[in-house]
Amino acid sequence: MPGLTDTIEIREQFLNILNLLIAENFNIENGLRRLKNKPVITEPVTILDLEDELDLDWQLSKVALLYGVSGMLYGEEDSSCAVGFLNKYEYQRSLLVRGEEMAIKDVYGGGY
Repeated sequence: MPGLTDTIEIREQFLNILNLLIAENFNIENGLRRLKNKPVITEPVTILDLEDELDLDWQLSKVALLYGVSGMLYGEEDSSCAVGFLNKYEYQRSLLVRGEEMAIKDVYGGGY
């Protein structure tokens, strides 16, 4: 059955890409966790099956990662569609990075 083989290959490719993107966004996830006073994770989550639970920030897991996986899966089939998804992935990541607060030290002594 050729369809079954394709489905298994796509599933494996999907999981590989997803795990790659989870690892790529490890620091963003921990930044969001610190911002929300949640415990940080010590290593990227690895998804082995489509039924596995993904305990990451909702905007990262349900928005950014899906755009990234879609863009990478479309890569060879439709490059213009892939670029569109990958641009959305990078845009969503940029929104998440902006959300992290940092303390600013007053080096001038003006007290502002």
